[in-house]
Amino acid sequence: MRYWSRSIRLSLLTLGAGLLSAAIHFPAPAQAPSIGGLWRFNAEKSERIEDKIQAARGRPGGIARGAGGPGGGGTLGRRTEGSLPPLTVMSFAQPVLQVLIRQDDSTVSISDAVGQMRTVDTRGQKITEIQRTGDELTTTAKWKEGRLEIEREFEDQGRVRERYSIDAATKQLVVEIKLSGILRRDIELRRVYDPAPQGQ
Repeated sequence: MRYWSRSIRLSLLTLGAGLLSAAIHFPAPAQAPSIGGLWRFNAEKSERIEDKIQAARGRPGGIARGAGGPGGGGTLGRRTEGSLPPLTVMSFAQPVLQVLIRQDDSTVSISDAVGQMRTVDTRGQKITEIQRTGDELTTTAKWKEGRLEIEREFEDQGRVRERYSIDAATKQLVVEIKLSGILRRDIELRRVYDPAPQGQ
């Protein structure tokens, strides 16, 4: 009898634990907001890099070493050879006038100034690529608080952080950029893009 009583108690405890775990609700991960589409630069509502540099130069600190010149890059993988022109911090100094964005569950592709699509893995993994110049470029991308956040770290040059989001009121694409490496002080600016007319 003791054996059967013990078995019944264990069965009841197991059943209760199963019912309790079934009752606990684990919410599914929030779906990333859509930023895909064709976007055109709105110069009137965007901040100018020239104004930011002038304001930064008015304070102590000059041009940082290794700022580099304009370019382009970015491939998925661990350590890969870059298949596109190399990116530098200065690649992000001037706005892209028309941006095409495509996204799926784990990646986002964004066109650059010459129309090349650059893809990032949005699962928060660090991706290191060797650019044509031989320099390393480490990229991390993830969705955070409803915004796509991309951080790029350049070997001996600095960093660039981009945040992409949709303004709920205006339905415009907002890109917040932080540049580290052009000057001794970080430069932060906000760029706004309008949806391109259909069929263009």
